[in-house]
Amino acid sequence: MHYLHEKHLSKIWNPGTAFERDHMTRVAVPKGVKLVTEWNSQIVTSIFCHRAIAATLPALLAAWRSAFSEKEWMRMGLNKWAGCYNNRPKRGGKGPSTHAYGLAFDVFSTGNPFREAVTTFSPAVFDIAEQHGFFSGWRAWGHDAMHFQACVPHRTDRAAWTPTKMLVNHAWPHVAKAFLTVQP
Repeated sequence: MHYLHEKHLSKIWNPGTAFERDHMTRVAVPKGVKLVTEWNSQIVTSIFCHRAIAATLPALLAAWRSAFSEKEWMRMGLNKWAGCYNNRPKRGGKGPSTHAYGLAFDVFSTGNPFREAVTTFSPAVFDIAEQHGFFSGWRAWGHDAMHFQACVPHRTDRAAWTPTKMLVNHAWPHVAKAFLTVQP
């Protein structure tokens, strides 16, 4: 099984202007998916992300939207976009955040706060994300439910959760094998 691991990102890419030019792209929000920015309720029509997730991120958003009624979608806050690309360091950690690579995004951060063990999302939200190649902070750490990333988390606080439950190469068929690590 092949996985791109968070700890190897800085060995592959260096965030910044050249990185943005060479590896980032803007993708359209799928038809029928209504997202607004969480901070000012502006309609989100496109997302700036890494090219490696340019197909899977919109597919995930469409899958979430089709899986839930309008009432559930709004109640869980799946319509509240909190961002993807942000060239910044990890909070409380070393090195760039997965957001600095455009490989992570957050949804409804006020309802699913950073470092808090609460979530507005049903388990199906996390299941669908994993089916599309995204790990969740909720399942990896038991908190930070707003956070989803397309690489194996640097650590997990949940003994029962293992990244082998999801094949990242399913979502990343075009990423060179040199960039992938093999996990048992």
